[in-house]
Amino acid sequence: MTNALLQPEYWLVIGLAWPDGSAPTRDAAFAVAPPLIPRARVSSDARDILAVADAYQRALPGRVLLFSDLTRWLAGNDSNWAARGTDWEAAIDELTERNPAPGMYVRISQRAHIVICDATREGMTLHYADGGSERLRPEERVLVREALADRLSEDWPRYVAELTDSGGFDEA
Repeated sequence: MTNALLQPEYWLVIGLAWPDGSAPTRDAAFAVAPPLIPRARVSSDARDILAVADAYQRALPGRVLLFSDLTRWLAGNDSNWAARGTDWEAAIDELTERNPAPGMYVRISQRAHIVICDATREGMTLHYADGGSERLRPEERVLVREALADRLSEDWPRYVAELTDSGGFDEA
């Protein structure tokens, strides 16, 4: 098994719908490794998301990119998924449900989920039942990315090895 498979250059983390229930953490994010995804085996919409992820990674290197980072980055460059002709929702469904490469669910807190899904340039404002509010700080994105990178660096190799051993993924 190659090192690139066990420790890919970077992961793209996608926030999923927050599941019902009262547990403080949920499998509400999904991580894929764009360098491992064979572009010829995905739709043009998924290829575009992966191309933007690759371009973002070259411009702002990091081990973890959030899908919301890509959306923010496009907006900062006077673009968006619709202007690119990309059905991002269909592409996300494909990358999380029918991806030809490994991908894994990630258990996160509800606050991390909010950070992962926040594509606003100025940071989302959270409003509380007691009347208080706070704006998400940019440092929180950094901390969430670092925590995800640590977790994926530890969990991904074991997951991919188990997947390969069970025949669930053929690295060829």
